[in-house]
Amino acid sequence: MLRSARALALAALAISVAAAPTGALASGGASGGASASQGASSAQPADPRADRIRTLLETNSEALVTVRFVMNLDTGMGSDEQEMEVGGVMVDPSGLVLVSNTEMGGFAAILARMGRGGARAVPRNIKVLIGDDQEGIDARVVARDTELDLAWVQIKDPRDRTFTAVDFTKSAPMRVGDEVVVLSRMTKFFDRAPMVIPVRVGGVTRKP
Repeated sequence: MLRSARALALAALAISVAAAPTGALASGGASGGASASQGASSAQPADPRADRIRTLLETNSEALVTVRFVMNLDTGMGSDEQEMEVGGVMVDPSGLVLVSNTEMGGFAAILARMGRGGARAVPRNIKVLIGDDQEGIDARVVARDTELDLAWVQIKDPRDRTFTAVDFTKSAPMRVGDEVVVLSRMTKFFDRAPMVIPVRVGGVTRKP
């Protein structure tokens, strides 16, 4: 099951990046070496794969959002509140965001399965931060799927605004061994900067 915001980004945004043939990537070999000897002013060899990755990030970075909230945790032996942030992916232009259910308080259900049924975790004052926004837009949890460990957060009042969202019609089939690029955001300590993580598909599940 998906257990983190980066895993959500992988599920929603993992797009196959066809590796260029070895010969093409190395085509700058002899000529590249000669160019390098001509001085630092020479143009760098073209890298179509890197260009595709940069375009992918630029196109989808606005769909990579941050969900900030105050978690109210009651273990049955005491309660506590803590401000938290998790990564999410905008999946509909109306303001629907996909996040990890565990990180949005779903871990209380896990505690219940372990025999600690008195635990409750309720996210309050939920805000969706888009791009460089530091204030956030009011939102609420509208649905959860404990089996897939997913939760859906809806912006309450989009005010006729259309949000950048992932286009699932452009998804690509993936096989074990295929290279994909995970799009994510760093934490607030690194300015929530968008980032890419090249990985390979390690396995394909059919359940749940």
